[in-house]
Amino acid sequence: MKVTWKEELQLFVDDVIELVYQWPAENRSTIRILQLIERKQKQLNHSNFPDFGCYYLQLAQIIDHLLQQTIDHKPDLSWFCKYWETFEREEKLTLNHVIIEEHQQERTFKKFVIERDPEEMKLYRKSAIQCSYHMFHALPDRIETFHLLTGESYIEWTNPQRLSS
Repeated sequence: MKVTWKEELQLFVDDVIELVYQWPAENRSTIRILQLIERKQKQLNHSNFPDFGCYYLQLAQIIDHLLQQTIDHKPDLSWFCKYWETFEREEKLTLNHVIIEEHQQERTFKKFVIERDPEEMKLYRKSAIQCSYHMFHALPDRIETFHLLTGESYIEWTNPQRLSS
């Protein structure tokens, strides 16, 4: 089955994010991230895109929004979760390529996406909640997605216990 250009870009983003979050926060500079992107973009299959204009426009938007999120946003602590899986009531829950951040005693699960499919977001919320229980024995405070084509951040879920306190 042929990979769509959006799937190709999502794989590219996941790969870049994984490598960036392996670096200490103080080493995440604009120039270093751009050098990584330059190396990684050579692996993109241009034939998956409708035309070169689409390719360059989408790549420019992603790079701009990705830099804003990784350089301008400095949590106290962050982890990159490449893959986590569990089974709940015979349902497989999977979480992949997610950043877990702690800032001012608040834990947030964040995922960078190219598309926000409602069913995928529902599964992402459920998986992030279970992962948080498994890793931290507590609910996350917030679950977010960041849409790299539009630059918009979405709160997918907020812990109701945090709202009432």
